Amino acid sequence: MRAPRAADTNKLTAAARKRGVSFDAADRVDWRAVDGALTPVKNQGQCGSCWAFSAVQQVETAFFLNGGPPTVFSAQQATSCGGAKNGVFGCAGGDTTSAFEVMADSVGLAPAAFWPYAQGLIPKDGCLDAACTEDCDRDLDVLKHEGYYVGPSASVGAYSFATPPCDGACEDQDLGQLADVVRTTPVSVCVDASLWDDYTGGVLKASACSANYLDLDHCVQVVGFDSTGPEPYWIVRNSWSTAWGESGFIRLQFDANTCGLADEAVVVDVDGAVPQVVPDTDDDALGHF
Repeated sequence: MRAPRAADTNKLTAAARKRGVSFDAADRVDWRAVDGALTPVKNQGQCGSCWAFSAVQQVETAFFLNGGPPTVFSAQQATSCGGAKNGVFGCAGGDTTSAFEVMADSVGLAPAAFWPYAQGLIPKDGCLDAACTEDCDRDLDVLKHEGYYVGPSASVGAYSFATPPCDGACEDQDLGQLADVVRTTPVSVCVDASLWDDYTGGVLKASACSANYLDLDHCVQVVGFDSTGPEPYWIVRNSWSTAWGESGFIRLQFDANTCGLADEAVVVDVDGAVPQVVPDTDDDALGHF
């Protein structure tokens, strides 16, 4: 992992304002209400690819806030490409920071229309091993040479931390700082989700899960919070389909590092779309039929 870098809230705020979004000093933030800021809730299926979905969702948000069109990017590319030497293991698990590093070192992140998610969604097609992960077999050079056909692809830059990362008990993470960043952008986080399977609604208490970094086993995205009611909460988007939880979301107790959500809270720079190499051809060859 590269040396920790703190998120630049001034830069993030400026990007949000360019999109006409301002949650400055707000006690309630819900990025679901910002048209285009979030893509639909996904389903990672029977594959340990939560880390890829969390990272890709963060790229989608950053791409939009930096002026790109709302775009669903390829969680399959993130799942399939990288390898153990880069700290990602496909369906056997991975880490969001490693995923961002792999994306930054690649040509770019493709749209899902070019590389759809192909891991199994039902138990008999389950995969929790690198060996059954779909191969990284797409030619990503087409993102710059034939982007006209492929559609928008993201040029991913460096990641930074919304709160100082923690690798211990992590009971005293700076939740105020996390809230400040969430006012400017959704945030990729990893959590202890060991008891999330049975969640159907309501605010999950901090006592129901661990804040310890060593217990983090799932990665998701914080998309807002409400600190005004009798039970303040964080709003978190999962990747277990809309049939789970509150239409794919969960609320976590706000005034604690609930489930460790502030241990590894990350945002990423997206430099816009992958620069295109203009094809040397006439209009008739562009495939309008």
